[in-house]
Amino acid sequence: EGLQSNFSIFNHAVSEFVVDFISIMPGKTKSKVKSRIKLMPQDAKKLLKDLGENVKSCEKADGEIKD
Repeated sequence: EGLQSNFSIFNHAVSEFVVDFISIMPGKTKSKVKSRIKLMPQDAKKLLKDLGENVKSCEKADGEIKD
């Protein structure tokens, strides 16, 4: 089952990367973490590479993703 996230927080230490996924409602300033993913540094680097390749593929097929 998937969760919607429109905000994320990244932290790291020598042995792990932590990504918190958050969903903030419009007009609100606070929310709770919906999902926390902990990755080994090697897996974080692979995720970065794979995500970059997928963004390029998406933009090639559907046009530039606006920030």
